[in-house]
Amino acid sequence: MKLQLKLKLNLKQKLKPKPKPNLKTKLLKQCVLGFLGAVSTLLSISCASTSDTKSSPPAKLTQQEETQAAEMRAEIEIGRNMTGRLISAYGKNENKALTDYVALIGTYLGDTGDFPGYRFAFEITENNSISAYSSPGGYILISKGAIAMAENEAELAGILAHELTHVVKRHVLKVIRKRDAQAQKQIDDPQIKMREREHTSQESQAGAALARYLSGPNGAALSIVAAARSGLAALVQDGLDHDMEFEADSYGLQATMRAGYNGAAYIAYLERLNKKSGTAATASLDKTHPDLKIRIEKLKAQYKALSTDLAGSALGKERFMQMTSSLQKSSLQKSSLQKSGFYSKLYNQTTAQK
Repeated sequence: MKLQLKLKLNLKQKLKPKPKPNLKTKLLKQCVLGFLGAVSTLLSISCASTSDTKSSPPAKLTQQEETQAAEMRAEIEIGRNMTGRLISAYGKNENKALTDYVALIGTYLGDTGDFPGYRFAFEITENNSISAYSSPGGYILISKGAIAMAENEAELAGILAHELTHVVKRHVLKVIRKRDAQAQKQIDDPQIKMREREHTSQESQAGAALARYLSGPNGAALSIVAAARSGLAALVQDGLDHDMEFEADSYGLQATMRAGYNGAAYIAYLERLNKKSGTAATASLDKTHPDLKIRIEKLKAQYKALSTDLAGSALGKERFMQMTSSLQKSSLQKSSLQKSGFYSKLYNQTTAQK
């Protein structure tokens, strides 16, 4: 049975109503939602829309709107490609109740934040390292280790809001465009195996639109696979631009507080994370993100400025502990398997069969 939860938050402020999407947003959304639904079914990841969708007769799009819709489909396709490979590499956590819980929090943040017209998909990866990834089109991955380190729901919300911001600001796509000349660069991370696969006609159309969208002034046309390779290299190897990470922190903090959560919780999470800096748990984070001390300093200054207008206080600790109670036990079991080399052997056997 699908998990049913309602977020009952202690709000000290009244949330401002979200602006209604304009006609163009509605039309583009109609074009994309069906495609994303099929994609999410293929990946079996938990999807949720940031707004209710009602069936309506298909609207005729202008040429400009058709172009924008094609670009959005291409954005979804590259995100699907990237996300599928990340899940293949790191594994998918099979705790459906926990995944639904994460998706519910993420959707709530989308509903109360400034993320109009976006439909997000959430999944928990099985690795114990502290990491979270967002791919174009609305795909959000968070590791089991990142959730296990959190102490309450507000901290988890802060992580998710950071990743939602990367999506709506199109950070990964902007980096891919900057890196288009290096799109064929191989990823050093041995877990990420880029593999060729048969392309459908829909993917080919999306790829053509993506090439046009990403070509930029240099005119270098990127295929879906090449763009995914470039995007993955940014996520797991080189990192996004520091300014993008600072923007995700800033925008994410506002979204978290607007949703009624205690904004100080995310800062507390980063402070504990900073104490683990330099360890195996934070290895990926350390090489792909700005110095945590700088991030914390910036967030504290912003939190002080925002706390008067957005005084959310909800932590959601009791519910969080209830929903994540199984993580500690499973983490210990996974750790013993990792030491024995079980997962690396399994991954090599799996990729050899493909």
